[in-house]
Amino acid sequence: MMELYGHEKKEWFEQVYDQRHKWCTALNRDMFSAGILSSQRSEVTNKAISFNAKATTNLFEFYHIFEQTVKRWRSNETSDNFRNRTERPKAVKSKSKLLKHAADVYTLALYNDFETEYEWAMASFLRAFATENSQLKLFEVSPEEDFSNSHTVAYDEATTELVCSCQCFTETGMLCFHIIRVMHMFSIFQIPQQYILKRWTRLAKSAVWENVQADKDQSQNAQLWTPWRHAITKNFYNLVSICQSNEDARTLCDKSLKELYKSVKEVFKTDQQKQQEIEDEELRRQTVENPEVIKTKGRPPKGNKRVKGHFEKRKMKTRHPNEYGTKTPNVPQVE
Repeated sequence: MMELYGHEKKEWFEQVYDQRHKWCTALNRDMFSAGILSSQRSEVTNKAISFNAKATTNLFEFYHIFEQTVKRWRSNETSDNFRNRTERPKAVKSKSKLLKHAADVYTLALYNDFETEYEWAMASFLRAFATENSQLKLFEVSPEEDFSNSHTVAYDEATTELVCSCQCFTETGMLCFHIIRVMHMFSIFQIPQQYILKRWTRLAKSAVWENVQADKDQSQNAQLWTPWRHAITKNFYNLVSICQSNEDARTLCDKSLKELYKSVKEVFKTDQQKQQEIEDEELRRQTVENPEVIKTKGRPPKGNKRVKGHFEKRKMKTRHPNEYGTKTPNVPQVE
């Protein structure tokens, strides 16, 4: 294009071409991106937030708008999780074993994408290449009869490994119709386990903490502790909610918490920094008494009378009990 339109010496076009690996999707298919483009994240965020926000919206109003947006997201996520656990696609009644397996594995949205790829696979054309390796087989798959738009699929019978030149699985984690066409040819009626990403399955949110607990590597990132922290916080919150209305239960909680702090101290005996953090937390948890009542400005507290001033006392002395004013008016006498 640069040669066609004569832009070889244009500095801006040269910079864009040098950075083609950042913006050209054909050059970054070897990286997992779930099929999301670079601009979609900001566009989706703007669409979700700006439905109520305006140019004059202040930070306080924006916070409430964002809070309601997050609640709506979580509500939709909970609803989708319930639907994925309880509903099944229509493919359950289909005669295709591969579609039945995909319906049992993938979520509803991902199954619809897989079904579309399956339809393309059944309508595509395939031809084999001669190879010296008896285990490795090469096929060319194309939706056109003349194979003008084709991709090469390599299939290893020993390991049931399938690799396509379009690199759709590497980029999105979903099998393309080229691989599905080869699977159908070799009567593979179940998706191989290595091509099922848990993030696309119905059990994507299950056993989160169990998987983390199984990994005993102490050098792992601190973010892996987040699921346990959320779970234990939820349990403590539920316990506080139950005990807050009963005095004996509250006393028992305070007593048990002190004993728990002592036990944790024993665990961190050699770690002085952790022990100091625990002691600081115990001091912070001590009961704070109400501050002393101080003299306030304006209206005094109930029960304390304000001292009247000189002019106010003088007014009360000169005021007539039967008149509104502070001085008897001069009334003309009538003879």
